[in-house]
Amino acid sequence: MPAAPRRRSRTRRIAALAGVVALSAGAPAAAYEEKLTLELGLGPALATAPGAAPGGQLTIGITRGLSSSLSIGGDLQLVGYATPAMRGFVHPSFEALYLIDVVGVVPRFALGLGPAMGLDRSPDWALSCHVRLGVDFIRPRFVLGFEARLDGALVGRFPDARRLVPSLAVRYVVEFDRY
Repeated sequence: MPAAPRRRSRTRRIAALAGVVALSAGAPAAAYEEKLTLELGLGPALATAPGAAPGGQLTIGITRGLSSSLSIGGDLQLVGYATPAMRGFVHPSFEALYLIDVVGVVPRFALGLGPAMGLDRSPDWALSCHVRLGVDFIRPRFVLGFEARLDGALVGRFPDARRLVPSLAVRYVVEFDRY
């Protein structure tokens, strides 16, 4: 006898979840649509060069939602390492983001391009690109996100940029409505 009530309870939960998914699938996504966002990200950074030391990274960014799934923006990433032999760098970039809004959870993918310059004020630089893959959790007054990022140099003279730099970040995002 106890199996029947459990089965009904499980069936109701599955039906309720299916209903929420069905109702949200027909509605347009509006997590970032026509909104301006300001983000702050912190996390560890690593370098793939020989003798690489662990480091940390700080990212400050701003985006503007163009549609329910596309945003454009820019960010400034600062990366520093634990040893003086490894040069830290700053990487301002322009990026395009693709977002999928799923009931308060937003998977995101971004491609960015910009110069990478050493923090030691040397004239060396490189044209660098990055890929970000993450997920945002929409809360009533803010967004909390987690992401993985990979930076790499395309061309240039900045010697430390010739390595790939994977990093992780916890992001805190504040949204501003356009109107």
